[in-house]
Amino acid sequence: MAAENQNELSVKQTVDPLKKSDGKSSRRLAAAYGIGRTRVQNILKRKHEIMEGFKDNGSSSRKRQCVSTANTDINDLMRQRFLKLRGQHIPVGGPMMLYLMFIPAWFKFQ
Repeated sequence: MAAENQNELSVKQTVDPLKKSDGKSSRRLAAAYGIGRTRVQNILKRKHEIMEGFKDNGSSSRKRQCVSTANTDINDLMRQRFLKLRGQHIPVGGPMMLYLMFIPAWFKFQ
């Protein structure tokens, strides 16, 4: 797939090809919206699901849903430590981050 066809669509942009798809080929819709032909075919295949989601969240301009995890505070702490170390030009990898997270926690419980 060409890189220029890899565009994300908001909910409204996804519904737009559905409304204008009457009698048009997937190639023409793909060219008109700057997305891949396969994506247009998937949108048309999931038409009922997409339209139902649009009715529920029609005004949403967000492209992806925000995923929250149970470990959000740990993730934020890891990110802060990572950015601090990278700001000091220290190479950081997975084992080092595990060490930085679990050693202080281990001393906390001693």
